[in-house]
Amino acid sequence: MNTNWGIIFDLDGVITNNDAYHKKAFMAFCFNHKIEMNDTIYAQKVVGGTNEDIMKRLFGKITVAQSLVYGAEKEEEYRKLYRPILKPIEGLESFLQMLNDLQIPIGMGTNAPEENVNFVLDGLNLRKYFSHIVRADMVAKGKPAPDVYLEAAKRINRNPENCIVFEDSNTGITAAKAAGTKVIGVLSSHSQDELQTVDLAINNYYDLKISILKKILKVA
Repeated sequence: MNTNWGIIFDLDGVITNNDAYHKKAFMAFCFNHKIEMNDTIYAQKVVGGTNEDIMKRLFGKITVAQSLVYGAEKEEEYRKLYRPILKPIEGLESFLQMLNDLQIPIGMGTNAPEENVNFVLDGLNLRKYFSHIVRADMVAKGKPAPDVYLEAAKRINRNPENCIVFEDSNTGITAAKAAGTKVIGVLSSHSQDELQTVDLAINNYYDLKISILKKILKVA
């Protein structure tokens, strides 16, 4: 298929349903460091931020180097917790294979650190589908800024307005919309009511057809 459009995926909550394990890891991390953490604080200080931002919110005035150390500690805990049950969201691999067979370029834009990207893509043997991966540490600002999606669109050689981004959070949706892309919301960590600004919401990838993508992009 000769197209001028492309697909860009987030990682967490879009490739694999792992948000609950990130939360468990943060809870354990905060317990170990004697930092108060509950659902309210998690929503206020953790959800939607980069690790550097989150650690500054949790610890106050710390150096970038220290925030990186703390972030790495938390992510190691997450990988330890999630490794035994790592799996893709239902229907994802067949959907990726369909895109690949049709020669539709596939990219990734994520706030996740490199170790987590490797953990998921290599652990699930999905790296072969992604021509370009853009992380927050590779651009000026992570989500909710649009940088990762602007750069991902550039790297797959597509205009942002001709791309569909798969996201599961309002932070990511804000970033994708600011980049000028269409957005499909994956209902892994939020309800459809919570993701009202998406162009389409899905529970899994089983019933997602090329005709649906074309309709969202308004292409023939």
